[in-house]
Amino acid sequence: MKTEEIEEFKKRIFDRIPKGWGCWISCDSGWFDLIDDLDKKISYLAPNYEIHQVKEKYGKLRFYVGGPANSKEAADIIDDLISYAEYLSTRICEVCGAGTSRSRSRYDDSVKTRGTGWYKTLCNDCAIKLEYPTDEEWDEE
Repeated sequence: MKTEEIEEFKKRIFDRIPKGWGCWISCDSGWFDLIDDLDKKISYLAPNYEIHQVKEKYGKLRFYVGGPANSKEAADIIDDLISYAEYLSTRICEVCGAGTSRSRSRYDDSVKTRGTGWYKTLCNDCAIKLEYPTDEEWDEE
């Protein structure tokens, strides 16, 4: 996404977040196209739906919604769309949007996750930049 597209995208997402919910997207921009596509599809089925959270957890997109769907079938389709987008996020680099096949973890003392580390879905190039295990290091294990 270009800068002006990102601003438009964020405004559209933030406008769907009701008062009382945190108004942020808690993931890197590599998933913005995926989230944008998901929002457009859900909007078609439920024009007045609300977004409650958009975040990364354990290297995977989490997208929580509320509000009216037109029917039980529409609600089921929305659930399926969200599940599929969450699955796709495990194959898309969270940082740059490139395809990848790895969710990586690293231990970071600044992140208190019971000693297990912090998970991100990253391509090899972004893993190197962010000091996560590379494909070569992963294959050595």
